[in-house]
Amino acid sequence: MSSDAPIRCCTRDDLLPIAETVDGFLRQLGGPTWITIPGQDPTRTRLVATLLHGNEPSSIRAAHAWLRADHLPAVNTVIYVGSVAAALAPPGFHHRALPGERDANRCYGPVDHDTQGRIASAFTQQFLATPIEAVVDIHNNTGHNPAYGIGFGVDEAQQHLTALFADWYVTTDLHLNTLVEMTGKHCPSIAIECGLAGDPAADAVALAGLDRFLHRPQLGLEQPAPPHLQVLHHPQPVKLIPGISLAFADDAQVNADLTLRPNLDRHNFAELPAGSSLGWTRTPDLQPFIVRNHAGEDITAELFVNTRGEIQTRRRMIPIMMTTVAHIAQSDCLFYMVQAAD
Repeated sequence: MSSDAPIRCCTRDDLLPIAETVDGFLRQLGGPTWITIPGQDPTRTRLVATLLHGNEPSSIRAAHAWLRADHLPAVNTVIYVGSVAAALAPPGFHHRALPGERDANRCYGPVDHDTQGRIASAFTQQFLATPIEAVVDIHNNTGHNPAYGIGFGVDEAQQHLTALFADWYVTTDLHLNTLVEMTGKHCPSIAIECGLAGDPAADAVALAGLDRFLHRPQLGLEQPAPPHLQVLHHPQPVKLIPGISLAFADDAQVNADLTLRPNLDRHNFAELPAGSSLGWTRTPDLQPFIVRNHAGEDITAELFVNTRGEIQTRRRMIPIMMTTVAHIAQSDCLFYMVQAAD
């Protein structure tokens, strides 16, 4: 690709010496970069996507440490580094995307000619020109969660890829034009959520799983699914109604339409019984949530009830990705509700 291409393509050797710090490494890259590392078996290639969101540092910290260690991978390897500019924007690892730009992991659908659309299109062209046997896209999230994988469908390959990092796998049919959604049409592909951004434990999950993914000569993708892996399915987003003001506190706040308990994310991946209290509303008849099923029908009243200003669950549920960051809950969703596989 030319020097003004949306993605820089290089080998690990082109980057030597690799900067000692992650920030220095990102400045060294300068922008989205496709890094190729020759492996012991040059007939196969695996791909690791990192830093699609600029505020999720575990993936790039793992990739930087792995590159600095000068490992020889089992097969040819591509490490893709995505939202470099967003990660470097002050105060550093703060912006999911640069202000005014689209989420870099929502652009792998119909071609759009904005900045992130051009980057996604260039990545897709490079991906389709390279025979890839498996893809892992590494992320953080904003609540307390165990590490887990997420992908489309449930098969042995996706479960084996997940088990390199985690003990939970979530299958989804929510189509958001993500990198995994696009690559999964061509090879086994999963996203890994390592845990809370900034948590050293999440960084350790990312590095240990990355090391297993890149060093194993065979991934055993056609073998029976790992027996310890727990599978959840049908995630449904629980969103806040538009324009609602939100606070997190141990009791109702007079300046918030909705006050949620501050430790709600401790329930992630655990059963939340019917009758569980989530928080309080300023007015006693407000239904602050909206949930639609896969047919688009509003099922909120089946799930939550406002009892004299206290929001409770009507039935047991398993929340995942529950956040206690107000602006994320307001702009994206509060959590996803999932079901345990039979």
